[in-house]
Amino acid sequence: GSHMSCDIPVFMNARTKNDFTWFKLNDTLDYECHDGYESNTGSTTGSIVCGYNGWSDLPICYER
Repeated sequence: GSHMSCDIPVFMNARTKNDFTWFKLNDTLDYECHDGYESNTGSTTGSIVCGYNGWSDLPICYER
């Protein structure tokens, strides 16, 4: 079978809480926004999931 994995995504105004550089299918990556920024849901933290087509979302935070 094929080996499903995701590379570390590009963070914008955010940092990861994990130190991994790759993730397997269904792995979750937690991230937190830099000070003064928030995710598109208005939170200062978020998580994304490695899926068959790559990450479920991108770890991007926006200025408040």
